[in-house]
Amino acid sequence: AQEQLQRAQRLLNQGRGGSMEERLSKLQQQAREMKEEQTKIADQTQQLAGTPTGDTRRRAQEIIQQKNEIASELKSMTNELDALSNNQENRDAANKARTAANTIKGQQLQERMENSRQLLENGNPQNPYFGYSAQQERYIERALGDVEKQIGQAASAANNTEENKLQNALNQTSDAVQRAQSMQRRLQSQQGQQGQQGQQGQQQQGQQGQQGQ
Repeated sequence: AQEQLQRAQRLLNQGRGGSMEERLSKLQQQAREMKEEQTKIADQTQQLAGTPTGDTRRRAQEIIQQKNEIASELKSMTNELDALSNNQENRDAANKARTAANTIKGQQLQERMENSRQLLENGNPQNPYFGYSAQQERYIERALGDVEKQIGQAASAANNTEENKLQNALNQTSDAVQRAQSMQRRLQSQQGQQGQQGQQGQQQQGQQGQQGQ
């Protein structure tokens, strides 16, 4: 029972630390924030394409700076998803993490971000590059929304498995404790019966002694 209690405690500690569930939960939050930021970039790029007047170079550079930050975050996210997809303990969550990573790669989001950045670099009121960039940014926005949902599914799969492991460990602990308590009651009952039998034997011997007198 003590060993099973310790196992349950280890599972609890894993849940508080760097478990697969926690890592995926952080990635889900990161993907949500990234998608929100991408929506802003897409809006700004569309506005730039619609009204390419004023200081277009400054406006484009501000968008590019935001894009560079997202591209860096996306690269880190892809690496983390690749690492989680190799997890052997929870294949369901690992496969869902791989799906999210494959979406990023299959939709060529890094390449599209770079392509859009180059369009912004070379865009001006006389060419259509800002418009092409705006189309790319909307595509990236939709794809990041898909990635967020897929990471959420992976996090849910990890959460379910962690809870099941913990529940099973606690159930085993409870069963072991109940068996130990039942055994203790049986021993106490046997000891009580033996004590009563001893007392009865002594009483019978006393009665026989009195009859002899």
